[in-house]
Amino acid sequence: MAPRAIEELFVVVDSMKTFAVKLQCYMVEIYKGELRDLLLPKNARERPKLEVKQNAEGFVVVKNSTMREIRDMDELNEIFDKGLGGRQVRKTLMNEESSRSHLIFAIIVESTNKMNGKKQIGKLSFIDLAGSESSKKTGTDKEGQLEANAINQSLSALGNVIGALAEGAKFIRY
Repeated sequence: MAPRAIEELFVVVDSMKTFAVKLQCYMVEIYKGELRDLLLPKNARERPKLEVKQNAEGFVVVKNSTMREIRDMDELNEIFDKGLGGRQVRKTLMNEESSRSHLIFAIIVESTNKMNGKKQIGKLSFIDLAGSESSKKTGTDKEGQLEANAINQSLSALGNVIGALAEGAKFIRY
């Protein structure tokens, strides 16, 4: 679904003749409870602490994440593949390359009306949640078990958030 949505995004952007459109993206993973930037070079010496924040406009951002400008579909695919190359994976008995993290790939769309200068900003977020697997079926080691525990804990918290939203909670503590 994500590739089709991204293709459609470029079709829409290309048809917007009265708007100047700027596209940017970031890619992060949540691995064992830690937010990690997947667009930093693998040999980067400094890895800034990433924080999920709400900016002055009420837009949720990942502070200190690497933002990359996107000019076309080929460039986006290159960025996406580079990010996937840094994702935490592990071979298990059930899967040759099992993702051990949750992935967030976001595209920021900033459009400026050429007639009046009015600016709009939106974001498309593509999320790949790591699946919960039975340790007995995967044949995992101690490190793999730590990864599985973190995955299960975060999926449980997400379930609690969804449940609270469904019940109309005014405040969600997760």
